[in-house]
Amino acid sequence: MMTQPTRTTWAMPVDVLSLTGIADATDAEVVQANAIIEIIGGRLYTTSADRTGRKDTEWLRRAVAYQVPWMRAQPDFFERLDLATLEGLELKELALILAPMTRLVLNRLSWRRTRSLHVRSTFQDGPGPVSSNPLAEVNDAYESWTPLGGG
Repeated sequence: MMTQPTRTTWAMPVDVLSLTGIADATDAEVVQANAIIEIIGGRLYTTSADRTGRKDTEWLRRAVAYQVPWMRAQPDFFERLDLATLEGLELKELALILAPMTRLVLNRLSWRRTRSLHVRSTFQDGPGPVSSNPLAEVNDAYESWTPLGGG
């Protein structure tokens, strides 16, 4: 009986093939790409794979798969300087580290999205059915009225 190798990365070479069409991705290339994704994504496969949701696991699988062919096209990837500008060309912070598709995918991870809550404001959303003036008639439907005095 043949046993499956222990999985240690978010993706496998077969994922690189299915998502990018690159048929000859090696285990070593996947491990290298996985290391970059773990650094940028902030999740180690070995310590958090069982605690990561299905959607985030899928995004990480795709990120690694998209990173492999891009890294292959960057022969000096592990030797280049930390540059922010190149001959006056402004580059984004991770432009020399991440493939463009990888960057898009990593931004979909649940822990990298904003957690802000939009609170309705008449200044931003415009006046709605409720007026900021408590005496306005438009507010009557939203207020409970009781007769004054005995009744």
